[in-house]
Amino acid sequence: MEARDKDLNRIGEIGTWIKMDLVIRYCQQGTWRILVRDRTPQAQLLQRGGGIIVWQDGVDFPIFTGQIEFFQRYWTVEQHTGAGSVFASGKCDNKLAYGRLAFPDPSKPVGQQYQAKDSRGASGPAGQALWWELDHAIGSKALADRQVTGVDVGANPLVGDAVADSLRFDVLGTKLEEWCKAKNVGYRFVHDPDRKRIVLDSSHRGTGARPCASPPSWETCASTPGR
Repeated sequence: MEARDKDLNRIGEIGTWIKMDLVIRYCQQGTWRILVRDRTPQAQLLQRGGGIIVWQDGVDFPIFTGQIEFFQRYWTVEQHTGAGSVFASGKCDNKLAYGRLAFPDPSKPVGQQYQAKDSRGASGPAGQALWWELDHAIGSKALADRQVTGVDVGANPLVGDAVADSLRFDVLGTKLEEWCKAKNVGYRFVHDPDRKRIVLDSSHRGTGARPCASPPSWETCASTPGR
């Protein structure tokens, strides 16, 4: 495991902890949490606003990345004595899709959505529909105040079965879950450390370009004791 700063730079390895838990959810928001001793190099790396990058032996791309959303220092008279401990947790980078709504007209600001039609259609290969929504919600095609710095949704993947759906203020992440389950497509947002970008990785289910783009189950859990 490595730490990243708020600008997506790799800042060091977290090789020692008291406990670490990962929950990797396919095409959903995974979660993570880690407990380390305070006043250690590991605690210093877990700075607020940064995040984590998790690697797997033999895999040349991260299997899980996410931002720190909760950070706490604490002490107890029994277990976390002396310098105390640092607890940090958060969600995986798929949370980006859950912070946006599928507006009836993505080209209009929030205050003008009443001028749009009640709903709009989404059609085409599921990978293309998924990519289009994300590009117009947080990517380069989104309005300037909705774009997320450091995110790259890439090119149209043109994968998956056909989608024919209607959108009206749906939570985008929830809608994408439906498409992924029904339309033979998968996606994840993951930090590319070399490019210093959070990139969209999408593929046919079962033929993911990278490990963990299409795991065998919808949820994979890992709990690791101290090391």
